[in-house]
Amino acid sequence: MNKSKHGNNFTSPARREAMCRNRTQKIPIRGSSRSRVPIKRALVKNTYYSLREIFEEFNIPCAEKTFGIGIVRISVRNRDQIQNINSIMKELLELFLINEIGMPMEYAEKFRSLVLFLHPVDIESTNKINQVFQDSPFQFNHIVLDVEYPTTATT
Repeated sequence: MNKSKHGNNFTSPARREAMCRNRTQKIPIRGSSRSRVPIKRALVKNTYYSLREIFEEFNIPCAEKTFGIGIVRISVRNRDQIQNINSIMKELLELFLINEIGMPMEYAEKFRSLVLFLHPVDIESTNKINQVFQDSPFQFNHIVLDVEYPTTATT
């Protein structure tokens, strides 16, 4: 028989074990986002639950969606933002600027960021909240929106 076609396929048990170990072993790559994702997800999880506690402490209702004029949408993405959003929100709540919060009602393990919709008390509060996030050194991605109430479809 031709040796190139039917070569020796025997692999020693030690070599086979080493090959399997290398395939399943997760090796952190320096500078890779792969090694940072579990840490970031843990930060987001802690922040999510601590925000919920702060909102409960101030009796601010949380809803899946919030509607109205002057809603401030805030995206909390990087590590500095995640670590500092609690203190900023507490400050805004102490000033009685927020009427309701729109955010996910349940935490999901896939979260790597938080998106909050702040329903201010009035237009002046919208301007103050917008100014706080605009002047923040953490460079939050935020925008002021008018979210219309859903209506029933007409036929």
